Parts: sequence; C-alpha cells; structure tokens
Amino acid sequence: MAHYRVAKRYAKGMMDFLAQTGKEDVVMNEMKQLQELTSANREFKTFLASPVLDYKKKTQILRNILEPFSEETKTFLALITRQGRSEAIGDIASEFIKLYKKNHKIKNAVITSATPLSDDQIKAIVEKAKASLPADTKIEVENKINPALIGGFILRLDDQQFDASIKTKLNQIKKEFDSKHYIPKI
Repeated sequence: MAHYRVAKRYAKGMMDFLAQTGKEDVVMNEMKQLQELTSANREFKTFLASPVLDYKKKTQILRNILEPFSEETKTFLALITRQGRSEAIGDIASEFIKLYKKNHKIKNAVITSATPLSDDQIKAIVEKAKASLPADTKIEVENKINPALIGGFILRLDDQQFDASIKTKLNQIKKEFDSKHYIPKI
C-alpha cells in the first residue's frame, strides 16, 4: 500500500512537471522501457532495492545504464534515488503510464481469439467498441490467441468484457438443455 501511494505521488509530480515542458511523449516511452526493465530483469530490481549502495553510487549506475534516456527522466530517477525510493521505480513507471493514458484518453483493449485476427477484423471490432466511448478516445489493442475458444472472440476493454466466443455460446446451450426437462420420444 505504501509503494502504491508513493508511486502515485511521484508519477503525478512528474506529469505536472512535464505538462510545462511538453516532453510527455518522450518520457512516456522511456517509462514503458523502464517498466519492462524492472519487470523482466530481477537483478536490476535487486540493484534498485539494495540498501548497501548509497544514493550517489546508485544514481551514477542508473545514469550509465539509462544513458540514452532524456535528461528529464535521468534527473527524475536521481531525485527518486536520493530520497531513498529507488525500489519503487518500477511502480512509479507503471503509475506514470496509467496517468498518461488517462490524461490522453487512451484505453487498453485485449482481443482474445481462437486464431490470429487480420488487421481488418481488429479494426472492425475496435470501431464497434468505440461506439460506446467518447469520440476522442484512442484504443491500444493487443490480440491474444486461445484455441480453446473454438471461434469468435472475447473483447476486454478496461474493466468491461464482451464475449462472442463459440465456446461460451455452446456452454449456454448446454445449460439450457440441462435446465429443461425434455420428454424423450421412444
């Protein structure tokens, strides 16, 4: 819980600062890279949480590792490290991404289908979903494959789900047959 509040505060502070500089998009891409790095690399996460290294050494190592990053991001990470919050960098990056998407009206959509969908199919599904959203909303789509669905798709847009899979329809028909008492003709 404490990490969540810390991450949210730092992310909001960074977003407020970037609103004045106009470099939100650049820092957003860097935060995505930083989030991927912290979630994929256990050694990097251990380095960030290490109490053995002082903040000056951690800051120098971070600057060397993240050398191509913008000066805003490197300064921000140095501030976090100096204040003893380096173990929360991954969480801060995640919160920054959430805040950026909220401010720019970007929604995440996951389309799960039995087979890979074509770009036209994905576009048609997204257009139908956009009908229920504000006009200026952007949707980032991820297509996952689950052969167990047999056919159709499941669209998950934030906390809403639309299930148009054949597996679900077959299960509904099965429940209907199980609940009805049919008299067999012999």
